[in-house]
Amino acid sequence: MGFNRTICKEFSPVQYHITDGLENENPSSSYIGAGAVGTTFAVALYQRGYLIVGVASRTRRSADRCGSLVSCALCSTDPVEVAKVAN
Repeated sequence: MGFNRTICKEFSPVQYHITDGLENENPSSSYIGAGAVGTTFAVALYQRGYLIVGVASRTRRSADRCGSLVSCALCSTDPVEVAKVAN
C-alpha cells in the first residue's frame, strides 16, 4: 500500500490518496450505508468504472435502491456479508 500525493486547490494544499498498487485497475468495493451520501458516493464511483459488488443498509429497501443504481446483485441488511465480497 502506498500514497499518491496530489494538489487539491479546492479543499487543501495537499491531498493524499491511498493506493494498493492497482493503478491500472479499479478494485471492487462494497458500501455499507445506502442513505443519501453512501448512494451518491457509490453511484459516482460506478460512473467512473468501479465495480460495486455489494450494498448493505439498515433497511432492505435502501440497499435494493442503491444496488439497482449501480448494477449490484448483492443487496443486504448484513454488513458483514457485503464486506466479505469486496477486494
